[in-house]
Amino acid sequence: MSAPNQSRQTWEKQDSPSAYEFGPFVLDTFQHALLKDGKPVPLTPKTYDSLLVLVRNSGRMLSKEELMRSLWPDSFVEESNLTQQISMIRRALGESASDPRYVVTVPSLGYRFIADVRSCEGEKSARSLPGLASGPAAENIGVSSGTSQHIGDGQINDWQNAPLPQSLEPASSLIREMRSIRPSVWRPAMIAFLVAALLITAGSFYAWRPRTVARGVVPRNLAILPLRNLRHTPEDDFLGFSLADAIITRLDYVSALTIRPSTAVEKYRNQEIDIQKAAADLNVDTLLTGSFIRERDNLRITYQLIDVKSDRLLGKGSIDLKYDDLLRAQDDVAQQVIQKLQVSLSPSEAERIKADAPVNPIAYEYYLRGLDLYGQHSFPLAIKMLEKSTEIDANYAPAWAYLGASYNSDASFEFGGREQYRHAQAAYEKALAIRPNLLDAEIFLANLLIDTGRVEQAVPLLRNALKTNGNYAAAHWELG
Repeated sequence: MSAPNQSRQTWEKQDSPSAYEFGPFVLDTFQHALLKDGKPVPLTPKTYDSLLVLVRNSGRMLSKEELMRSLWPDSFVEESNLTQQISMIRRALGESASDPRYVVTVPSLGYRFIADVRSCEGEKSARSLPGLASGPAAENIGVSSGTSQHIGDGQINDWQNAPLPQSLEPASSLIREMRSIRPSVWRPAMIAFLVAALLITAGSFYAWRPRTVARGVVPRNLAILPLRNLRHTPEDDFLGFSLADAIITRLDYVSALTIRPSTAVEKYRNQEIDIQKAAADLNVDTLLTGSFIRERDNLRITYQLIDVKSDRLLGKGSIDLKYDDLLRAQDDVAQQVIQKLQVSLSPSEAERIKADAPVNPIAYEYYLRGLDLYGQHSFPLAIKMLEKSTEIDANYAPAWAYLGASYNSDASFEFGGREQYRHAQAAYEKALAIRPNLLDAEIFLANLLIDTGRVEQAVPLLRNALKTNGNYAAAHWELG
């Protein structure tokens, strides 16, 4: 048995308690439901699983890696997936990261469930509590012998008896009411409801479908790995990750490329790279690897662009520049990637991928140092670097965007509180005032609005981002 499967079994044991109580909540393991004062609290299936893992390990710090292995045993996912689930748990429990009563963040390490948890058996199970059916009625909502059943696993064929699918969770109250009506009444209405939902979904997919790629050009899934510091000088190490991130940001505007985000490649800092293993891990067909060496005021960057499937070198090159001309590095590498991959740019893409306006070189170095610290989750230090960058040159939009992201993360993970959320929103708005349609700023601001309960304001930002690049995965994730 694989380690992930072993890990999953530790929290899906058949002899585990039928329910857990903490505060005003009951977590029912038979019905996969969370109750508050006897009333159901809406949870997606994955959020329920995440909460169950934390509750069953109450008092123990669970590392991010352990949680991700338990929740996604057979998949590679980014840490942002786990962060999203923790955010949804906190929302369901009515708490915030700055005032935790249930889930505490252990900075840079993981999470701990801190509330007192009481196991329930028999008549204390949530199945016997108000708000959920018990006895014969329970059989009519798909509960059987403490095991859960899900649509699509071949076990359930009758919609009326099936658990609510995750995609219909927002309409759960309507569906529950319809289940209580005679089939002769609700079946026509439900058919109409589902047809309407499918039409809306199909329309949304059509509106936001990825743009077509020029004929003869192979669409690419590309990962840009951190550059290796050949001199191993600690004072220059920040350049490896931050320059890769800057190149990723530049290429995010190219719809013919699907770029892995910097959070996915951060773990490859200063490592010998096994090309095939890294590509399989990141699920890409193309890799950009490289290195740099600094000699006083001179910097040389070398890179290789590799087609992983054929193990063919698509291109290689080197760039020599002065240290105070660091901004040129991201522009030159990005342009060479587009050329080597024979990517055709639309007029709007060509405009957006042009070189940035000149920025103070000292401000840009502070920006790169802030990017590196943000990637390491050292948010307070990242804030200091990025604040310094914006003080020196207030017109560089990406610095404002990542300053906002650092404030936001400090509020979420370091207990920075509401004031940091306000600082974050102001920084995002400043970035967008300088450069409208800056993808990072739009996604970061949308994420803040969603986390602070202003979803309706986030949707237009995300749709606008998808107009810029229909293949931008982060926008699809947040919009979903």
